[in-house]
Amino acid sequence: MVHGECVSIGCYAMGNENIEEIYTLLQSALEHNQPFVRIHIFPFKFTSKIMNSAKVKALNTYSFWKNLNEGYSFFQNKKIPPNVNVKGGKYVFD
Repeated sequence: MVHGECVSIGCYAMGNENIEEIYTLLQSALEHNQPFVRIHIFPFKFTSKIMNSAKVKALNTYSFWKNLNEGYSFFQNKKIPPNVNVKGGKYVFD
């Protein structure tokens, strides 16, 4: 679930102003016969400084973050959300 009130028990919670914007966009899309809406949420800005830091590279989850960075970069470069699939245990963005 995604909701406001900035509280969560296993959900993705955010402030009411942000969730209102998401709900408004979703409602408009569905009212205009868009069959579904994808929401891409990244935990932080994938900057070169962050991705190249020794601290991040030392994480045992670095390959996951590097893979997720591909989707972040896709959006930053093309300004459209990518289609996301999973192949071979990795996200594939196109």
